[in-house]
Amino acid sequence: MQAAKAGLQITFEKTHFITNIKSAPKKLVVNQGKTKQVEKFKYLGEWVRPNICEKEAFMSRIKKMEMANHLTKDVYDKRSVSFNAKPRHYCSLMEQLESKERKILRKILGPVKENSEYRSRHNHELYLHVEKITDTIRKRRIAFYGHLTQMSSERLSN
Repeated sequence: MQAAKAGLQITFEKTHFITNIKSAPKKLVVNQGKTKQVEKFKYLGEWVRPNICEKEAFMSRIKKMEMANHLTKDVYDKRSVSFNAKPRHYCSLMEQLESKERKILRKILGPVKENSEYRSRHNHELYLHVEKITDTIRKRRIAFYGHLTQMSSERLSN
């Protein structure tokens, strides 16, 4: 096994596999032990499923955003914090969110090989593949605002 050649030990009780092949065995037997098949696993803080279902990952992101909102809610409710300081604080949180997103994308996409040397991907290279999370948030807010403005004024939610 390649891991043993490199001096690594695999704990087979903790090792699982995921596949999208329906007729795949539920357990995979190798020389040193058995690994079992799982329906999902967490990778870089996101839930991965074989059918590329994003619902669970999306719900996890929503939960994290709600937690962040709950932690900062008291700051925004205070009158002692100036009106100008609140948007600055919010923008700094968005910058931190983008920074974490770039870190995760660099891990997922890996380095770039140039002239037989590897280098980290530049920010613009990361965003060739995905949209910035803050841009997505802004678009969804605008869409939601448009939805609210089209509602009847008699509706309770309006």
